[in-house]
Amino acid sequence: MPGPKKWSGGKRRLKRPRTVEAKASLEQRVTKHIHKSKTHAQQEPMHKKTPKLGMHEKRLRALNKKLQSLEALQERVGRGETLDEQQQTKLGTLGMVLQEMEVLMTVG
Repeated sequence: MPGPKKWSGGKRRLKRPRTVEAKASLEQRVTKHIHKSKTHAQQEPMHKKTPKLGMHEKRLRALNKKLQSLEALQERVGRGETLDEQQQTKLGTLGMVLQEMEVLMTVG
């Protein structure tokens, strides 16, 4: 490495023998990008905000998730797997879930 140890890394890099690619990259004109300040109204949000969901939409989403898990349990029964007590009681709530979903869909 050419030069004394007290030279900074930048100075050492300048003293090294340069390859063709290194010379080309040093010769490029690079300018700093100046950011113009935007007013508060012009600034874009960091992330897109999703619209707030109402109580009915939240409950429907939860019931839909529950319905999917019930359908998965039904598929397991169809394949011949045995379910434990807790899973069987969960399957018993299928009618109530469907009924509540119908009510919420007519209201919302």
